[in-house]
Amino acid sequence: MAERPDLAEAAANVPQAPKPLSKDEGHERDVTFDELLAIARTAPLGRGDRASRRNIEAAIRAAEYRIGKDRLTQLKDRVQAELDRAARQRQAEPDMAPVGAR
Repeated sequence: MAERPDLAEAAANVPQAPKPLSKDEGHERDVTFDELLAIARTAPLGRGDRASRRNIEAAIRAAEYRIGKDRLTQLKDRVQAELDRAARQRQAEPDMAPVGAR
């Protein structure tokens, strides 16, 4: 009869399954504000071509991150400030197209 390996020894060699993340160990600790901002910049604009909290939140959740309302507001305000700054720059730049060109 063949020798059976010791069950305790065999059990010690079984790889452990990864531990599921608890609420305290979620993705929000793995992501920086700059990474969230990059995701927020990809979100579709809302009414009036303004930054939308709802769309930014949806983009972040689609990337499988959680976000609180305060941080979401910070992101929305930052994206809107960038949009406003870009609009001011476009208005300040002279039209570079020659007259009559289309």
